[in-house]
Amino acid sequence: MEAQTEAIKKYCEIQGWELLRIYRDDGYSGASMERPALEQLLAGLHLRHFDTVVV
Repeated sequence: MEAQTEAIKKYCEIQGWELLRIYRDDGYSGASMERPALEQLLAGLHLRHFDTVVV
């Protein structure tokens, strides 16, 4: 997870994008849509708090 976080930070920096937040659901299965950080991300997307998601 830490390597993924660092890769996302570097990618955003190269693109000249402002990184607003890292959404992480440690201890949750990626197979489930019921994850707190994922729900927060989807709510922010719905409210148009950001326009790009880097995975």
